[in-house]
Amino acid sequence: MSDSPTAETTPNAPNTTKPDTGGPPPDPDWKEEASKWKALSRKHEDNAKANAEAAKKLAEIEESQKTETQKAADREAAEKARADAAELKALRYEVGVEKKVPAHLIRYLSGTNREELEANADQLLVDFGAAEPGKPITGGRPKEALRAGASAITTPDPAQTINDRIREAARGRV
Repeated sequence: MSDSPTAETTPNAPNTTKPDTGGPPPDPDWKEEASKWKALSRKHEDNAKANAEAAKKLAEIEESQKTETQKAADREAAEKARADAAELKALRYEVGVEKKVPAHLIRYLSGTNREELEANADQLLVDFGAAEPGKPITGGRPKEALRAGASAITTPDPAQTINDRIREAARGRV
């Protein structure tokens, strides 16, 4: 520590700081703040563009230094990954059809092998309304049989033509 007196150590030193009045802080100059942040943004954009170009050049250099066998191995690995993904997708649809999962729900089947997909299909059917696995979902919104007034609810005769139904409805018998 130094031996010179400070405002904290000398009791009669004048206070050079402004007292806190408890009011709101002074308004910053918004145009100055905006231009400062805009300049920082431009600087970071320039850095990002330079880094992207450098990364592209590095990738080109690494690619040019690979041997033909390494390039062939990379292509083979990419094709194998693509084939595996296609086989899994086909298996997902196969299991979905076998388990009678509705077409719009097949995409939600997940798993890496047949057993996992079958278990997931069973659970999906249970969760979305089939009473038992393997039974197709007949759910959806129930058909309402609401009628106005206090008359009993009747279901229309399927043998009746649409014209007959319209006539009965016009007479108020439905």
